[in-house]
Amino acid sequence: MSHDAGYGIKTETLEWKPLAPGIDIRLIRYSDETGQFTIMLHAEAGSILPRHRHLAPAEFYILTGRGVHPQTGAWAAGDYVYEHSGAVHSAFAFDQEISLLMVSHGPIVMLNDDDSMKGLMIEAG
Repeated sequence: MSHDAGYGIKTETLEWKPLAPGIDIRLIRYSDETGQFTIMLHAEAGSILPRHRHLAPAEFYILTGRGVHPQTGAWAAGDYVYEHSGAVHSAFAFDQEISLLMVSHGPIVMLNDDDSMKGLMIEAG
């Protein structure tokens, strides 16, 4: 089958990988050309998303659950969230289980307390 016209991905067959304790991601697509990636993220209640910086815009669609992000506010299933390039987000706890779909238009840097790079959310290739 040719991919010239597009393609589908059976996301249920993709492996969940740990991002932080209680937070797992499924890498759906990654572009070596641009660094853009699409993931599904699942977080357990009480898990903490580490502090990070967006090097490009990111878009989220909340599939299940709800939460309150310190910088972007409250969101719930069915909501869309846009985060700007350069945005720095504090670590925050998910107070309930949540699932979301995220498209990041470039890398996301995980940060140490002194703003130095701890790592990247998604490693190339």
